[in-house]
Amino acid sequence: MIPINQATIDELQTLKGIGPKRAERILRYRLEVSKIANVYDLATSAGISLKQANTLSTLVA
Repeated sequence: MIPINQATIDELQTLKGIGPKRAERILRYRLEVSKIANVYDLATSAGISLKQANTLSTLVA
């Protein structure tokens, strides 16, 4: 499990489908908007579909 609200760019990139650009978007979202509280926040922050966010939600805390 990766703690999504504390993870580094390198840690985020270990998740399937999260490359450098998406990892940066997640970090920027956390800094500029708020913590990631649910799959909708994850989808919005990473620019991915809700289906992808649901899959990733099993890998993050």
